[in-house]
Amino acid sequence: MPTFDFNADAVILMGHGSPDVAALEEFRQFARLFNQYSGIKRVYHGYLEWGPSIPDAIDQAVSEGAKKIMAAPLFLFPGQHILEDLPRLLVESKEKHANAEIYYGEALSRYPKLLDLARTRIDLVKAPISEAALLVIGRGTREETSILAAVEWTRGLGLPYPHAVCCFAQVAAPSISEGFKKCVQSHATTVVVFPCLLFSGVVLKGVHEEISVMQRQYPKLSILTAGHFGVHPLLAEIVLEGIKDSKPIEEIPIP
Repeated sequence: MPTFDFNADAVILMGHGSPDVAALEEFRQFARLFNQYSGIKRVYHGYLEWGPSIPDAIDQAVSEGAKKIMAAPLFLFPGQHILEDLPRLLVESKEKHANAEIYYGEALSRYPKLLDLARTRIDLVKAPISEAALLVIGRGTREETSILAAVEWTRGLGLPYPHAVCCFAQVAAPSISEGFKKCVQSHATTVVVFPCLLFSGVVLKGVHEEISVMQRQYPKLSILTAGHFGVHPLLAEIVLEGIKDSKPIEEIPIP
C-alpha cells in the first residue's frame, strides 16, 4: 500500500455513469479497491448521469467533516466532460461549500502507466505479433481534442505490433467496421482488439456485438479480443498519481 503524501480528508471518484447496472457495480468495485489501495478513509463516488451525482457526493463528504477534497476524474481523454462539465460542477460545489478546499485532476491518458495497464490486458491474448494488427476501439465523441488524443495514445500503445489502428464505437470516424477494414488492408492475419474503455456497460456490449459481426464478415481472420481496463490495482495507482497532481479548482481554466 502506498504512502499518501499529503493530507486529504476525502476523495471523490467521478465517472460518466451508465444505465447498465453491471457497469455501475464495476465502478463501485473499483471504488472499494481504490479505498483499500490508497489507504484513504473517505472515498466517495459520483456520476454525471445515471446514479449518485457528483455534487451529492461532495455534499456528503462535507457533511461528514471533509475540508480538503480531491475530485478525481475517471475519464480517459480530455474533452468537454474533463475541460468544462466537471470543472463547472466543482466550481458550483465550491461556491456552496466555501470553507472546503476542492482539488481537481486531469484525464488518465496523461499517465504512462495507463499504457502499461493496456499492455497488461493485451498481452493476455498471446497473439502472434508479427502477423497481427492492433485495433484500439475508443468510445467515440464529436470533440476533435478527444479524438486526436485517442489517436496519439494509440500510437504510443502500438509497438511492437506492425500496425496499430484507432477506431471508435460511436459517432466518430473511423468506425469499428472501418477500423477492421484498415487492419485487413494491412495484410494482418490476426487482429487483436483492445476495447479502450474504463468499465463495462452499454458501449462495451455494443463493441462485442460489432466484433461478432466482423468475424462473420471476415471468417478467415483471427480476432482476439482483450479485456477492457476494468478493476485493477494499476488503475488505482494511476488515479492516485492523478490525485497527487491535482490543483485547486480556482486554478483550473474553464473555456
